[in-house]
Amino acid sequence: MREIKFRSWSGTKFYYWGIINDNFVSPIYSDDKLVKEISQFTGLTDKLGKEIYEGDIVKCKEDMTEEFTGYIWYRCPDFVIRQDLGNDNFTYVDCFRDKYIIGNIYENPELITN
Repeated sequence: MREIKFRSWSGTKFYYWGIINDNFVSPIYSDDKLVKEISQFTGLTDKLGKEIYEGDIVKCKEDMTEEFTGYIWYRCPDFVIRQDLGNDNFTYVDCFRDKYIIGNIYENPELITN
């Protein structure tokens, strides 16, 4: 079972939060304003050990195929990688061993094709 953690985007920075000792800890209000986006931890890390959250943009390579860029998105019941914002093409995150985070959709939307 994966660890339940979240991060929230305030429009200027991320705040990380989750469940600590069975208590939900949340900075829903940060810098006196409501956070704008909430992302869930996938339970996975990239090849450098960095935790992967919804909205992260990753570069991936599957076996002998070409490298591609996509962003992490929750599609019930699992997390997937969407290759662009304009359609619903996706691949399950678990299919890729070689993945690393290059940014996120809040700070680096230009890294995703439309």
